[in-house]
Amino acid sequence: MDMARSHSYHSHLSEKERKVIRHFQKKTSSSNARTQCAILLAADSNGRNEKSYAEIALYSGACVGTVIKTLAEFLESGFAMMITPERNSNLDTARLPVTLPQKEGYAGR
Repeated sequence: MDMARSHSYHSHLSEKERKVIRHFQKKTSSSNARTQCAILLAADSNGRNEKSYAEIALYSGACVGTVIKTLAEFLESGFAMMITPERNSNLDTARLPVTLPQKEGYAGR
């Protein structure tokens, strides 16, 4: 049984926004950011028919859930969602204290 989505997310990008997204897509080394850019460009519906989530997913190479999540985040926070990487605070090694291995008899030569 197919359930309808309660909310529809579609982007309407200006020419400047499309240009920024294309530039960011080419310059970034993050595959997640490139996928997000592809989703946003595929979902852009300025003057054209809006694509379904499945069509956007097919074009961008992502799953439908990722398409919906990306579009919702973009409409909520704009370009900040592409620039700010997702971090798990439990795995962030930057906040761990630096420890050096100690060997017996090591005099720091």
